Amino acid sequence: MSNKQAAYAVTISGTYRNSKKEIVDFQNVKGIIPMCDVDIAHAMLRKRYATMWITESSEYKERVQNMRTVYVDSLEKTEHEFSFEGKDIKEMTYEELQDLATVKDLRGIPLYKAGGLRQGQMMAYAEYSNKILGKEVNIKEEGFNFATLPPLVVDSFAERNLQKSISNEDMIQIEQSNTTTGKAKFTRAELEKMANEKGVVFHPNIADEKLQQRIFNGS
Repeated sequence: MSNKQAAYAVTISGTYRNSKKEIVDFQNVKGIIPMCDVDIAHAMLRKRYATMWITESSEYKERVQNMRTVYVDSLEKTEHEFSFEGKDIKEMTYEELQDLATVKDLRGIPLYKAGGLRQGQMMAYAEYSNKILGKEVNIKEEGFNFATLPPLVVDSFAERNLQKSISNEDMIQIEQSNTTTGKAKFTRAELEKMANEKGVVFHPNIADEKLQQRIFNGS
């Protein structure tokens, strides 16, 4: 029996940089995302879905190094049967983790293939448990064993993270600005928080300026 949820049918266009730092245009890229607040939808399309959809498309052979601009050409309400609903987070795919991050506004879930699948599942499990269920899970705790954790099955009801943080629109504006040179514009704590939210791996001793560049420019 079909179990469709509220969703957006989306069309996006824009540009990205390939592995050679060359600018590549894309257009008329289509996909479906879970229904959520419109500002979150726009932010997730830029941060999560654009790279995923282009990577999975047979039309664009150039690998995405980082997104440059993403335009939301259309955002229309529809219904869709999402595979993440009713599924254990420990068994989710890269794609399902992105849908979960969007519908639950869980910004700590890594971006599409920003790390290994197991790492993404662990971070998603902890994010969902800590922020949605209010049950603390610390993946950095000594003796932590992901395999022994009980299944964590999720629903598709939209949530919104109201914790104080940099807004989605501010993040979009920052990502589209030139942050390749100059002093870091954020405190160390803010940089590390953004890096963790975007799934950026960094050495503890990395300079603030270099960390900022890695967060916003993928280098």
